[in-house]
Amino acid sequence: MAVGVTSCGSNKPKSCKVSMLHMHPQYQERERNINTICEYATEAFSNGANIVVAPEMSTDFYYVTEDDVRGYAGVHNIESELSAIANVAKNNKGYIVVGFPEIAEDNTLYNSAVMFNKEGKVVLHERKRCLPSWNSIGDLPYAVYDSEFGKLGIIICADSYIPDHAKALKELGADIILSPVTWYPTDGHNDDDNINAWTARAIENEVWYVVCNRWGEEMKDFHTEDMNGGISCVINPKGEVVFSYMAGNNFEDKILYYEIDR
Repeated sequence: MAVGVTSCGSNKPKSCKVSMLHMHPQYQERERNINTICEYATEAFSNGANIVVAPEMSTDFYYVTEDDVRGYAGVHNIESELSAIANVAKNNKGYIVVGFPEIAEDNTLYNSAVMFNKEGKVVLHERKRCLPSWNSIGDLPYAVYDSEFGKLGIIICADSYIPDHAKALKELGADIILSPVTWYPTDGHNDDDNINAWTARAIENEVWYVVCNRWGEEMKDFHTEDMNGGISCVINPKGEVVFSYMAGNNFEDKILYYEIDR
């Protein structure tokens, strides 16, 4: 299994304030969604956040199609097309994780996420490894980034169901797993099933788990999926949910915060 560590030369991890952008991205509004992420991340940093996480596929709806991705939504060049987000990270000396649909150089489609560091550089790049639909199965090497807040890794949404993914990051020394998700009660399941997956991965690997979800309604196969029952949360290395938020009937974006003490 290919693995890797990138580093900023940190020593003992510092305490950090994480922010989750619990938002409702708009369909076919990529630039608007990017601008919203930039606005919220800027506010989060101004309120003391060190690490900001946006949801899975946060530059559009989750339920896009292959035609959507190839026609308007797909990101070909991360550095240039997501440069506004990179600049917010750089200007505020913080870290931002953002999820988006990716069109790779070989024209393969992926459900992806990257982390920009304090210099606005892509230091983590993850492609979702399970539940493919329009997207192919991600096969990038597992990696963590050695920051002043500990070693950071990314797991996208349902990849938390597979213990091997979190285990691979822990083998690289991960302290905090940042998880952009679109995860909500559906098909006879309730939100406890989702929390159980996250808490299991946290306690198995003794890592912090930071989950950023979305809210709102989206169309899937000619019916509506209600995501307002999904939560964003923070889970400590003991598997305890120390922070959680659900939109419920609160139909507005929320910038959430939690202080991770080290």
